[in-house]
This record gives sequence, structure tokens and C-alpha cells, in this order.
Amino acid sequence: MINIRLVRKNDNFIKLEVCGHSGYDILGRDIVCAAVSTITQGVVIGLEEVICKDFYYRIDDKNASVFIDISRYDKGNMSKAQILLNTFKYTIDSLILDYGKYIKMRIEEEQ
Repeated sequence: MINIRLVRKNDNFIKLEVCGHSGYDILGRDIVCAAVSTITQGVVIGLEEVICKDFYYRIDDKNASVFIDISRYDKGNMSKAQILLNTFKYTIDSLILDYGKYIKMRIEEEQ
């Protein structure tokens, strides 16, 4: 199962964690893992190349995990990043409609 955790503070998503394998199919033929990986990579690339490189992220290929923390973004970059992170959320919601057995997403509030 792919586990996704989005953390929100003051109505802004500030952290994203994606980990695990879907188990939908074997490595190299798993369309669920491929879809989630591509969407997640799009967020990292968008944040790094389009918005601002001043954020923390960690990619662990061995454990199939990605962690992103944009809590240090200023107000302008935070606003731009929300477009990417909301698009990520809605795209995952769409995948869950067909592949919910393989993907779990939760949204948490940070104080």
C-alpha cells in the first residue's frame, strides 16, 4: 500500500510524505506506483525548478519514500506552492477512486 500524508497549517499544505509500494503489480508493471511516483516527482520538480529551491526534501529509493517540507517558504512562495500541492491532492483523490485498495491518503493539521 502507498501511504500519503499531507500536513496543513493555517490552511496551507506545508509537508508531504509518500511511502510504500502499491502491490498492484510486479516492479516495472505497477501502474499505480508509476502514477503516484510521477505525480510526486512533479511536485518536487515544480517546487525546486519553478517556485523556490529553499525547501527540504528527502528521497529514499530503497524504502520508496519521499518527504517534502516547505514550511520555511515566504508568503508568496507558499501561495504558489499551494497550487502544486492542491493539484497533487486532487490527482491522488482521483486515483483513489479507481485504486483505493492500493493508496491511502490522510490530511493532518499541524499546530
